[in-house]
Amino acid sequence: MNILLVIISGLLTAFSFPTIFGNFQFSNLGFLAWLSLVPLFYVIKDTGPRRSFLYTFLSGYIFYGISLYWLYTALNTYGHLNPFVSVGVLAILIALLASHIALASLFASWVEKRTGINRYWTLPIFWVICDLLMNYIPCNGFPWGNITNTQYAYLPVIQIVDIVGIYGLTYIMIAANLTVAVLVSLRGAQATTRSGAWDCFALRARNDKTWYAVALVALMLVYGFFRINYMDREKGAWPSIRTALLQGNIPQDEKWQEGHEAEQIAVLKKLTSALRDSNVDLIVWPEASYPVPLNVKVDSLDPALMGLTGFEKDPNTYLLMGGISFDRSKRALYNSAFLLDGNAHILGRYDKAHLVPFGEYVPYKKLLFFAKKLTAPVGNFAAGENSEPLFTDGFQIAPLICYEDLFPEIARAFIKKGANFIVTITNDAWYGRSSASLQHLAISVFRAVENRRFLVKAANTGISAVVDPVGRIISKSGLFEEGMIVSNIKLGTGSSLYTRYGDWFAYGCGLIAVFLLAAGGIGNRGRLPKQAALCKIARDRLWR
Repeated sequence: MNILLVIISGLLTAFSFPTIFGNFQFSNLGFLAWLSLVPLFYVIKDTGPRRSFLYTFLSGYIFYGISLYWLYTALNTYGHLNPFVSVGVLAILIALLASHIALASLFASWVEKRTGINRYWTLPIFWVICDLLMNYIPCNGFPWGNITNTQYAYLPVIQIVDIVGIYGLTYIMIAANLTVAVLVSLRGAQATTRSGAWDCFALRARNDKTWYAVALVALMLVYGFFRINYMDREKGAWPSIRTALLQGNIPQDEKWQEGHEAEQIAVLKKLTSALRDSNVDLIVWPEASYPVPLNVKVDSLDPALMGLTGFEKDPNTYLLMGGISFDRSKRALYNSAFLLDGNAHILGRYDKAHLVPFGEYVPYKKLLFFAKKLTAPVGNFAAGENSEPLFTDGFQIAPLICYEDLFPEIARAFIKKGANFIVTITNDAWYGRSSASLQHLAISVFRAVENRRFLVKAANTGISAVVDPVGRIISKSGLFEEGMIVSNIKLGTGSSLYTRYGDWFAYGCGLIAVFLLAAGGIGNRGRLPKQAALCKIARDRLWR
């Protein structure tokens, strides 16, 4: 029965994320995440560290396996790894990600065993820390499966991230799941209370648990409704610009093949030329949309080639495009974003700083020598060193390339330096018609809310979108279709608490976690002090 409950938990959590299987789409089941971990938490309520780890690992493996199935397409179809190696690489990645959340359960159980502190109070803390570690481990970070991302469509829920970041919302969601698990465990507690077997401490602890999570959720929702109304009024005073997001829908198997450059740029040139009388201020091409590598010393391009004929006399029209740049002196290749004016003069360049492991570079090259094939289509990139916004006379852009929008600290750094809005350029064609693009958009929503900025996203094959500062998806494109989104956006000013102080909540949890682990390290194994023994009695009754 325990294994079945753990499997159910993994399945529910997986489908709480936006998911696409063939023609079936599950994009509005985020509410499941408030209950999906209840079966798992019920099972591990009184297990030791080892079993807590294994049960959570199994649940996490199922969850990540379903959520990230699309990585196989990138590894096999476009990375040219054989099916067995592709499955092996994916299996290892999923195991590493599942280990993060499994460690949270292990630590909470271990601390409870050593100190008597109920895991109800410690598991959300350790879960936050292990989620934060996904920003850095493995391979420079792959924080794709944060449970917070399931809530992207529930605007009142996600507003709190402009204070505590996504990890604060993670804490609330884990605490809520734990509370429901406690209530399920206490079905027969009323009879026990009548018989007098409950002591005052246990009864008070139960009430604290219930009302603690209820209070957190209530405060989150009250703040959310208030903040939405406030931001809707606030952004009305911001200046606006008109943007056009182009979606060329260039097939991935043609993207880097010689002989296809002219037809690729012709598609975007046609879309750009169609905007000549649209009074747009900024045209955005997707990631790596300029098909010819550019020397970093190049300062201008051919306006006619770019479809900018007719824009030359308009000093307020700009083009942001993705492309590959190279520096011969450093023997370096960069994944870049270029800002051009109407004459196709290059005003600025941003080189992607946070590269995709196994997609843009191979970590641990000597150990993973077989993985060199993965970067063969585009080359082995170097990380950029400049993290300044791209400037025009009228606005400042926070450029994010591909999966850089997974990392809250990158967008935050640009906003702190004065960026008025966020532009994400990406190419999700690597993953085929799968959950990847929908999940990627869900993640992007949080960068807008955290920093209270508009976010525009141009994707080669979709999903392109415009997101406002409270997380509304104002408009979006379909998958694998050619087209454009023309929309007015506001130029944000000021900064949120999160923009100013970052992941203070997560690092605060880190300090508490260090204290808890230290307390566990000096605790008495097998012999609890009197106070800890009382806590253990209360715990046993609470989880009955």
